[in-house]
Amino acid sequence: MGTRLAAIACAVLLTASPAAAQQTRYLVVPGVGIGPIKLGMSIATVAQMLGEPRPSDDLLEPGIPELDGTHGYSWRDGHIFVETNRAGTVYYVGVAMPGVVTSEGFGYGTDMDEIQDRLGVPSRTIPVGNSIRMIYDELGVQFAVSMLIGTDHYHKVDAVGVFAPRQ
Repeated sequence: MGTRLAAIACAVLLTASPAAAQQTRYLVVPGVGIGPIKLGMSIATVAQMLGEPRPSDDLLEPGIPELDGTHGYSWRDGHIFVETNRAGTVYYVGVAMPGVVTSEGFGYGTDMDEIQDRLGVPSRTIPVGNSIRMIYDELGVQFAVSMLIGTDHYHKVDAVGVFAPRQ
């Protein structure tokens, strides 16, 4: 009974209004998951927590190797996103909203220099539109950083993604 209540509580938190989301913190654990969404979960389990997903194959994350049979799914207008393999198992989860942070406090709104000061230079940096992806392959985490000059979000994290670490 306790596990079921915890799953319901997590689902409620992830589907809360944007104002409530700003007050809620979702822990990013590199190489493991974000909040209740863990790598290796089935898409059916994630859908039980968050509701019916929207297919989002056109949003597959650049820099994350696509597996054979990859599919993307999103919730909350694309603010929560997972990629699955052919078997429907989550191998990437990304979240783009306030309150999503690592144990060090890195997340939505963090300046990219703060991350590099603590984690060092990323394994890879990939430009994507008006942003870049700072990818830390050995940790299993990436940060999408806005590069829109003249905005108050310039140089700051817009989204965090988690995947299995790579050497």
